[in-house]
Amino acid sequence: MQQTTAYTSLTLMNDIMTGTERVLNTPLPIAYSIAIAQITWLYVLLLPFQLYKALEWITIPACIAASYIILAILFIGKEIENPFGRDVNDLPLEGYCEQIAHELDVIAAMDVHRDMPYAFLDSHLNLPLYPVSMASFPVWAERSEEKI
Repeated sequence: MQQTTAYTSLTLMNDIMTGTERVLNTPLPIAYSIAIAQITWLYVLLLPFQLYKALEWITIPACIAASYIILAILFIGKEIENPFGRDVNDLPLEGYCEQIAHELDVIAAMDVHRDMPYAFLDSHLNLPLYPVSMASFPVWAERSEEKI
């Protein structure tokens, strides 16, 4: 039972690792990065001409504020494209690994009751058919195969 849980957890961890490797090894194509940057700069440069009739003298401060926000989004996108490096804004993977190692040490340090490894199976808290039946394991164990 514990082995099944461990294997399930390892499979889940392997799936997560595969997904993170896919993010790491599949960057945004350079053509997309160039096109996004060019379109953003073109929009920022043409923005005052679009807003002049509506805003008149407020066009300059409004365009400065809007350009700051739009270009910030562009640079944030470039910064978080690869979250697995060693830059300031990357994920703290070493901290995550240290936390996992600490938690594994805590789990491994727990005392295991070797005399009763399957004590939960015989417990009244074990409801093997929970959604269908509220009967506990001892109740089901007393029933014959024909009755089940």
